[in-house]
Amino acid sequence: MDRSTILQWNCRGFRANFEELKLLSSKQDINIIALQEIKLKPTDSSSLLGYDFYKKCMLSSNDSATGGTAVLIKKGTPHHALTLNTELQAVAVRVSLHTLVTVCSIYLPPGRRPDDSAKLDHLLSQLPPPVLLLGDFNAHSDLWGEQVSRPNSHILENFIDNNDLCLLNNGAYTYLHPASGTFSAI
Repeated sequence: MDRSTILQWNCRGFRANFEELKLLSSKQDINIIALQEIKLKPTDSSSLLGYDFYKKCMLSSNDSATGGTAVLIKKGTPHHALTLNTELQAVAVRVSLHTLVTVCSIYLPPGRRPDDSAKLDHLLSQLPPPVLLLGDFNAHSDLWGEQVSRPNSHILENFIDNNDLCLLNNGAYTYLHPASGTFSAI
């Protein structure tokens, strides 16, 4: 494999955006797809032709699908799913690209709790390096291009700093709010 393409997307519903995802995967040679807010139940069938699908589903108090995350690996790409011991919405796969890499898709819903820092550290300790953490962390900080930092962004900032992680955002906006038309770097 000369080149590897990775797509990370908070799709806000796997089914709601399935046709767009299918089109993207047919037009681009994407090896790894990390999705957040897939909004699938554990019993929902989910697949994308040509990909192996690994997911962690979440249910609300009324048993409707909420949040969740997934990693899709192009068939033929050597890989194996990792078993994680975490309350976080995270899925990890060890994949052979040019080298062995652990890809972890994570979704952190809005509203950090003080114990999230320890949960993130525990998750990271289960992931063989090198690691790509791909996800929607719902954190707004000027460190990654947001105009105004939010109070709970320090949890993610400290996690990055304490674990010698590199942030792969050059400050470009990553989100367009559909109602207001405003951009942000979440």
